Amino acid sequence: MKETPTLETSVTRLLAALEPLLPVVDEPQERWVLAGERQQTVVDVRDPKRTLRESYGHVFGAARKLKVYEEARAAFEADAVLSQGQRSSGYWATLDAVLPYLIVESGRITKRGIRIDLPAALKALASLRRVLQQPQLHYEASCRLLGVNLSRRELQLPDGLSLHRLTPRERNQRQPYIQRYFGSPQEDQELPFHRTEIRLPLTESVDHSQDASIFAANNRAYERATTLFGHVLNAILLVSPGRADLGTVVLSGGLPLMTHGTTRRRLGTVPIGLSRLGITAREIPRIKVAYAMLSGSAGSDKVLSRALHRFILGRQRRDPLDRLVDYVIAWETLLLTSEGDELKGELSYRFSLNGAGLVSTSTGSPKPGTFQQFRAAYSARSIIVHGLDDKGLKNKLAAGGFSSLGDACSFLEEAFRKSLFWLAAKPQADRPYRAPGGWETFLWD
Repeated sequence: MKETPTLETSVTRLLAALEPLLPVVDEPQERWVLAGERQQTVVDVRDPKRTLRESYGHVFGAARKLKVYEEARAAFEADAVLSQGQRSSGYWATLDAVLPYLIVESGRITKRGIRIDLPAALKALASLRRVLQQPQLHYEASCRLLGVNLSRRELQLPDGLSLHRLTPRERNQRQPYIQRYFGSPQEDQELPFHRTEIRLPLTESVDHSQDASIFAANNRAYERATTLFGHVLNAILLVSPGRADLGTVVLSGGLPLMTHGTTRRRLGTVPIGLSRLGITAREIPRIKVAYAMLSGSAGSDKVLSRALHRFILGRQRRDPLDRLVDYVIAWETLLLTSEGDELKGELSYRFSLNGAGLVSTSTGSPKPGTFQQFRAAYSARSIIVHGLDDKGLKNKLAAGGFSSLGDACSFLEEAFRKSLFWLAAKPQADRPYRAPGGWETFLWD
């Protein structure tokens, strides 16, 4: 009776048969890279792993006709780990997916052609089988933080998050290849000018007996990273003036050969120029406080959460009309709520009075002038919402000492920022919109 070859033997025979068939596909790729802090150039890049993948692609059809290919496929289907892995990861545990991965991991390009290190290939196969049996998968997510400059090489945040200042070399290495037939998107050309990256290690549980469980783990990791990166961005927008945004979230790890889909982000919301939103170690304590409020780890305060949500919307607006409306609504949430309920009557007066009291307490600004600024901002918001004339808007702004909508927005933004951290330092029950006696007690005190 003929002995059935083992999985390792079948894979070794197949790789040995493929080695002389593999052509060296020497097609350099192009990418945009930095040629200075304000300049770029296009360079040719030779990626050995890409060359090995393309080499196998040229012989894929011929490989499937080999007898040793059929033997290897039968060994895959008979292997308990790989056959079970096809349930949790589908195509990525089949011979068609694993074979090019083994070639990439063990192949090297020489003057005589492509050579495959068979022990290295078997080592990669064994590692893959171990991953398919692990109850947990480990990932690392990263994302460019657009428009932000760090004063240090690295800064630590809660939940394992960290900020890193990339060197020019690191930024160039992360550049995607230019798409030859479709051209390079504008955002790819802009990306090297953005120096800061967020990173997050992740661990997800996997039940390999369930269909598509590895795909589900990938999705959970991607969604969690996207959520936490969003909290970081919003915390920075709460703490510092200036423009910032997130780039594309990149996920690595998990099942080594499995590709992770990403949703490309357009980068046009943040200017390329060197004048950026700066973060030093001094901002980190406040960023941590803001992050705790946004992520919910600081406790549930629905009034403050609603105000934060509207303020963040305003921070991301480019049109000052929209920004002012959002800022006033954020302030209304705080100033027109008393003892957990909405205030009735004389809203403009109460808005201005409570706002002047809060800002004066948190910043030391004089109450009369601040009262007029809040009253002017509230009136300007009403004119914008009801579509009244520009002259009336200009007069209302002037009554508060504002030279423009942008000036009013700057006041509302900076005052909210300072008042927010004053409120965050107080127990929830003592915040004016929740405390017994509400704003009246706060103002009298």
